[in-house]
Amino acid sequence: MAQRWADVGALPWCRHFPSLISGHFRVFITDGLVRDVVGLEAVGLPVYCAGIIANSPARNGPGTVGFPVVLGGVTISPGDILVGDRDGVAVVPRLAAETVLARLAAVRAAEQALDAQVRQGLEMPDFAEAVLKSDRSRFVD
Repeated sequence: MAQRWADVGALPWCRHFPSLISGHFRVFITDGLVRDVVGLEAVGLPVYCAGIIANSPARNGPGTVGFPVVLGGVTISPGDILVGDRDGVAVVPRLAAETVLARLAAVRAAEQALDAQVRQGLEMPDFAEAVLKSDRSRFVD
């Protein structure tokens, strides 16, 4: 089992938040706004958030660790795997991790094949064209 850096939970906001959490967490994810971006970047902590704000967030008491949280309408439980890049964050439930890992090679191969087709001039994949021609799409003028 990989080293456990942090459990899922809610933390209290504080003035020195970036420096306090940088040694314990690999990433900070919220569906709210953040501030102190310079401090977060200085400690090398990746942040996924809804936006940036200059105001301090409301402080509402001590935080909790080890309980499920809901971000962006998705429940994240302790032990779940979160994978993020510039496009966003995906949640892999702990109990589905082996299934997702088993399917990952096929997904990567399909994406690489589609990328190669686009480089060769493909403008519209068959599956996208089928959706656009179906009753699942509606064009609005």
